[in-house]
Parts: sequence; structure tokens; C-alpha cells
Amino acid sequence: MPDPARPLNRLQACRSVPHRAVLGLMAPALGAPVPDSLAQDLQQSDPGELVKIATYSCVHTVIASAFENAAGLKRAVPRDLLIYFAEMQKANRQRNAAIRAQLLEIGRILAAEGIEAVALKGAAELLSPVYPAPGMRFLSDLDLLLRDRDIEAAGAALEAAGAAPSRSRGLTGRGHHHLPPLTCGSWAVSVELHHALGAAKVRSLLQADEVMAAAQPSGRPGLRLPDPLHRVMHLTAHAELSKRPLEAPVLPLRDCLEFHQMQRALPSGTVPAARAGFAAAGCSKAFTRLAEAARAVTETAATPETGAGLRCGNRMLRLFGRPAEQKLRKAAGWTGFYICQFVTNPQLRSYYLRMLASPPALARVFDFHRKWLQRF
Repeated sequence: MPDPARPLNRLQACRSVPHRAVLGLMAPALGAPVPDSLAQDLQQSDPGELVKIATYSCVHTVIASAFENAAGLKRAVPRDLLIYFAEMQKANRQRNAAIRAQLLEIGRILAAEGIEAVALKGAAELLSPVYPAPGMRFLSDLDLLLRDRDIEAAGAALEAAGAAPSRSRGLTGRGHHHLPPLTCGSWAVSVELHHALGAAKVRSLLQADEVMAAAQPSGRPGLRLPDPLHRVMHLTAHAELSKRPLEAPVLPLRDCLEFHQMQRALPSGTVPAARAGFAAAGCSKAFTRLAEAARAVTETAATPETGAGLRCGNRMLRLFGRPAEQKLRKAAGWTGFYICQFVTNPQLRSYYLRMLASPPALARVFDFHRKWLQRF
């Protein structure tokens, strides 16, 4: 029997040892106490599995900080693994510097046209960080919110500067919440110009006009920052409201870390106000999922609390260690989404029919989904 005076490791809900080891590294990476049994989990894990799990969760750039903050853990893994994760964070720090330079250049281009954009998600992190180190947050692209009247002019200005839209116009036209992603040979990542903050559920929770009106100066031409309240709400909405029912208990690990850091870095009262905003919109469950998942990962000592929130967090921890089930849930979610859109959305139905008639386009779609599912 465990010592009743010793707090149990809540991460034990995850039965996969390497998945639990990656989860356990998140708390010390953010300066929180080392979870019980983490060293043992690391010793029993295959280093290659740790790399795969961390990478598909987009936290491979975070783990080096865990070993720096808890040096005793270094004895539990091979030296090559320490070097790998240190190099990943270093490379991402350099990559983020290049993305930030790209963002500032885009801001200058927009400012020259009298246009302002609000930096969303990772772009906001580059301008006003909540993470303790600049190489920790992994970005896949840049998301910028613009006034509806400015978005076409902004796209034209960036295309005049050398950018080009992707071929996905059928799925990202004016009915979508952002234009087709823009790419440029001199850019580190693609850019999405948003006239809304997400699809239907997100759009109704976060009105673009309100976010633009409340945005704060960034100190950089052409770029503003979301109000802290909107920043938390958008993170949560993007992580949870876009999920299909079968995907609801899937743990969004990178978003959990960002939520935790926002709780620590943003003004007090911001997170409770965000929770109230979700409740007022009838979306309390979505906010609870992310809040409890973040708590489960970063506050790993078991508590005597009970209730739906605690059960939700533990369920997400369990599923994190079951990648095959996650893959099935994701595939089923996509299938249901496409069927629903085909039946109810005439614009997308036409797009899907054109795609089915084009073998190259169909091959690109299958390749995208195959690669996405390989992450699990």
C-alpha cells in the first residue's frame, strides 16, 4: 500500500509508460515539481518512443527545459537523448526568431497600406510571450485577424511583396474563416489572414469586431495584440470547440501548456472571466476540458477532489496513452465531418465532387490525412 502521507502521481491514469514519461516532463519544464515516478518512467521508456510521442504532441521543443530545471532527471536517459531535445529547442528558438522577423516585416507591409492586424495564437506569443523561454512554443504558421474591409487589400499587399496563395481555395474562400494560406520563398512559415476567429461555434463565441476593438498595441507597426481575455478564450475555443464528439477527450498537450502559462502570466481574473464567457455562451464543457487537462498535466499530485472536471482530466490522461484509439477517433471525426458537409453545404459539396473527379487532387487529400494520422 502506498504511504497515505505521500501524494500520488495523478499521471498514473495514463497506463503507457513512455506516454506518461512525456506527460511527466511537462511540469518540470514549466518550473513545477517533478512528478512522482518520472525518473523510473524515463528509465523504462525507449528513447525513440519518447521522441515520437513528444514530436506528434508538438512538445519536443519543451522537454530540454525539464532536464535543465530538474538536473537529476538527466541520469535517467541516455546522453544522446538530452542532446537531441536540447538541439530541438535551440533550432526552434532560431526558427521562432526567423518567424518573428517575418511577422514584423508583414506588419510593416500592412502598416504602409494603413492596415492593422491582430496577431493570434503563436503570433501573439512571438510579440508578448507567456512561455519562460523563446524556443519552447512550436509554431506551424502565422494567424492574423483583420477587419473584413481590409482583408482583400492585405492579401493583395502581401502578394505584391512576393507571397502567393495556396491551391486550397475551395476550402478557404470567403465563406471560410480565413483566406487561402499565403506562402513566400523568403518566409519561414505560411500566413493565414482571418476575417473571423474560427468556424461557426468559435465565431459565435468570439466576434471578430469585438476582438479587433479590444486589441492592444504591440509596439510594432501594423500589429496589435488580443486583449488577454480574448487570448485565453481563443486558445480554448481553438483547442476544444473545433473537436467532433468522438475527439472530445483527446488531450491537446501543447494547448494545455499554453493555458497553464496564461494562467501564470496574464492579469489575475483573466481565466475566470474567460470561463464565465464560455458559460454565458453555453460552452462550459469545452472550457472545463482544457482547464482540467492543463491541471492534470501540470499539477500532477492527486487530490481528494471529485466531480466531472476531475474525471474529464483523468479520461484525457488515459486516452493520451492509447494512440490507436486516438487515430480511430480522429479518422471517424473526419469521416463524419465530410459526410455532414457534403449533405448540408452546397459550396463544399461542389468542391468535393470536383476533387473526386481529379486524381491528383484526391491523391493530395489522401496524402495529407495519411501523414496526419501517422502522427499517432
